[in-house]
Amino acid sequence: MNQITRSPEAIFGANGSRLTAAARSIWELAGFTLARLRAGDPVRASAMDATLVTGLLLAAIYVGSVGLKHFDHALAGYCAATIVACFAASFRVSLFWRRGPSAFYGRVLLRGLREPRTLMPLLTAARRNLGTQSFIAPRSRVRWAAHMLLSWGTLSAFAVTFPLVWGWLHFESPAPNRYRAIFWFIPVASFDIHGVIAWLAFNALNLSAVAVILGAGYFLVLRLRQRDATTRQAFHIAPIVLLLVVAITGLGLTFTAHLENRIYFRLTLISHEIAVCTLLLSFAYGKLIHLFIRPLQLGAQLLRATCTTPLRCESCARELAPPAQLEAVENLLRSKGFKFNRHQRLCPPCRRRQVASVQCAMLEGRFQALG
Repeated sequence: MNQITRSPEAIFGANGSRLTAAARSIWELAGFTLARLRAGDPVRASAMDATLVTGLLLAAIYVGSVGLKHFDHALAGYCAATIVACFAASFRVSLFWRRGPSAFYGRVLLRGLREPRTLMPLLTAARRNLGTQSFIAPRSRVRWAAHMLLSWGTLSAFAVTFPLVWGWLHFESPAPNRYRAIFWFIPVASFDIHGVIAWLAFNALNLSAVAVILGAGYFLVLRLRQRDATTRQAFHIAPIVLLLVVAITGLGLTFTAHLENRIYFRLTLISHEIAVCTLLLSFAYGKLIHLFIRPLQLGAQLLRATCTTPLRCESCARELAPPAQLEAVENLLRSKGFKFNRHQRLCPPCRRRQVASVQCAMLEGRFQALG
């Protein structure tokens, strides 16, 4: 543990001073970017955000792998795909979060994280909606179980794969039949090579693959049974098929590694790398990007939960929305040039009656107003 208190020069040798200078430059670039992009073109700002995040990732790869000492060059293809995926995902997430409605809920979410009074309800909502995803269970227990297998299988696979690909995690053998796991340059665990921990550590990706196959297989069968001409089948089925290919070829690596004919292992390895790189490159443009967009829902829930005096419909006095949310909607529509003459102050049923009344008057038809 004395490595934690050592200087960068002592840890990285002659590269320590250069790493310190690089970290200082990245910090200055971050400060400059935040100061420069408080107001401006969202696309340009998002591109700068993506560049900054990708630069930080590259620096973290270099530092975490101890100057690329523990970087496995056989995984260079995977690493390149993660870097491209990082830039694309950061760009799309930044662009989405900078939109007016998204930014509004994002500010509510960040404010809730800073206030102790709302922190615990926010964490509870995060556990229920992001962790256990219990909102799916009333619809179907089987669907909920498949969703949990698919989501947590994918997340656990990412959690194991990324540190290995980036050279952040490696193993050493300090003694016979003992392994030591080192994250960055810090020892985090030591275990017996024949123990349960070792089995779980070395089969984590296999267990994740089994979970993904079960979850994705269920949803693939469900999509094929419910397909119709009005559904964009390619958009819904392609990500599931891709996840299945990644999981199946990943398991195939374990089985073909013990075969005498190495050609099967080589073919499976190439297939798996192609599938994983395809998944990463399409990450920002598929459903997996919702991983970074879904937390905005917590901001909307927090806004409703902390509102003590919600506004009511001006027509029927039904509870409508928190004042801050309604004001944000009106300001957004006004900035886009829409003028609805307090249309947002009506509840959905009253809006439909009003629209129907106007249409009836324009068509000179008979209409009897309700309420």
